[in-house]
Amino acid sequence: MKHRGLIILTLAAAGVFSRGPGTAAFSAEPVTLSLDAVSFRYDADSALVEVAFSIPRRQAVYVRTPEGIYQWSGVFDLTVRSGDTLVTERQWRSQNTLADTAGVREDLDFTDVIRILLKPGFYRAVLTFRDDQARDRTAETAAEWIVPDYPDDRPCLSQIRLASKVTTNFQEREHPFYKNSLQVVPNPKPVFSEESPFLYFYAELYGLAGLAADSGYTLETVVQTRSGASVPDVEPGRRTRKAPAESAVEWGAVRVGLLPGGSYRLAVRLLNRAGATLDERTAAFFVYRPGEDASADPAASPLQMYLASEFGGMGEAELDAEFERANYLMRKNERKEFKGLADAAAKGRWLYEFWRKLDSEPRTLVNETRLDYLRRIQIANERYRSFREEGWKTDRGRVFLLYGDPTSSMSYPNEQGMRPYEIWYYDEIESGVQFVFVDFNMDREYRLVHSNKRGEIANNGWKDMARTGQY
Repeated sequence: MKHRGLIILTLAAAGVFSRGPGTAAFSAEPVTLSLDAVSFRYDADSALVEVAFSIPRRQAVYVRTPEGIYQWSGVFDLTVRSGDTLVTERQWRSQNTLADTAGVREDLDFTDVIRILLKPGFYRAVLTFRDDQARDRTAETAAEWIVPDYPDDRPCLSQIRLASKVTTNFQEREHPFYKNSLQVVPNPKPVFSEESPFLYFYAELYGLAGLAADSGYTLETVVQTRSGASVPDVEPGRRTRKAPAESAVEWGAVRVGLLPGGSYRLAVRLLNRAGATLDERTAAFFVYRPGEDASADPAASPLQMYLASEFGGMGEAELDAEFERANYLMRKNERKEFKGLADAAAKGRWLYEFWRKLDSEPRTLVNETRLDYLRRIQIANERYRSFREEGWKTDRGRVFLLYGDPTSSMSYPNEQGMRPYEIWYYDEIESGVQFVFVDFNMDREYRLVHSNKRGEIANNGWKDMARTGQY
């Protein structure tokens, strides 16, 4: 991988903390990492995922070189997994040099970004850091994200990149923050304050060719509380554009630093000229106010911030897809209740509560039950995909999602006079149950025709169906 130095934000005055001859640092506190990822459409199969990370400058350790300058460097390792499968692993060294450590602001961050291609799905990333100048200074952080499957048959939005700064007419194409003639400096924390009051955002729009050039589209931005209510102190933004051939780039800034401390989210909506919502994305952020006890507000706790980034960061289309994936786990009244919800805010809150009730380890930041379920979806897609359906939507996929791998199974692809069929055995369920699947159309979509599991379809004449091919 190409090595590149961490990008340094604007420098100003601050003191240093002495660590010995020729060494200087801004703090002896432990190193903390921030990690975030945002995806953009790349091609029919993959999304371009921008992984942004930062380290507070005050935690950097500088060493004076023989040339009389101060240098800081460290090694980063990033691993990305899909379930138990290692998708990618990157290692690189980042560095920074200063003529003098005096007069450098310690309240800013080192921020950088790397880009990887990922297929739609659920991922978990772990980022570790080791300081070259002080090997005992290490840090690790983790993040989870969903890479959406961007549709190619309708207008849609990318995920939203929250930024500390956006600069126009930027021509340094090799710069890590270059994006479509803009310099977009990520804010992976993402925290804003009175000292850094402007929340910048960047988004890409796709599938606009179907909009008539004379009607175009409208982009609306709204600052919301975590519960989804509009914040009255921030006026919604609206801009109307003529639709270009296929795609567009949108960015803007919202002043949020004077809001009360706590968790918020920015909702970005793509509307047609009639005002109908074509797509919506949200991104969670936090406002820090000195003197306010944010920890007393549950919405400002690390757990709530995590949950905000998970469900509060989804647009309505993503939430509907999340509901569809979880459909197998729901009761009839729960499905009816969700379908009666009117907007993304209500759907996000409902899904959070639904998964919270199923969480096997509620004291941890990760919902292990949901994580395992999403992992099973990926496995089902790999194993049971048919010519018409994703693997998790097939009958075998549903049974696997609900009950896991069978204790044993038998496959009969070539039995004389029979359509191909499989029998799965679960010895630990209800003193032993079985599921029978038949491939009626020879298209790899095996249909469930019989099971002795309570609540499942039962048909002791399933062999006649397999012989005749009639389902």
